[in-house]
Amino acid sequence: MNRSYQDQIADNVMIEAQYWNVKCQDPTDGSGDVIVDLPADLLVSMGLNIGDELTIEVVDGAIVLTPKATDQTTPEPFEGSI
Repeated sequence: MNRSYQDQIADNVMIEAQYWNVKCQDPTDGSGDVIVDLPADLLVSMGLNIGDELTIEVVDGAIVLTPKATDQTTPEPFEGSI
């Protein structure tokens, strides 16, 4: 079966979920947008800085933020054992 590179990596990485509680705040600019402050320990643990871009997905009812790759190169094919 042909599996994607991401699927192969996911099988070989233990993922530990981390959770934070944050509040949506009104930016008071009339845009209808909200501001969500990300905790400093989250930013540090992810290596994020002010100005970094994130992608937003909804997965099984959860909002998932992922750092947007700055290098748009295609990943090398996975060569490990599965």
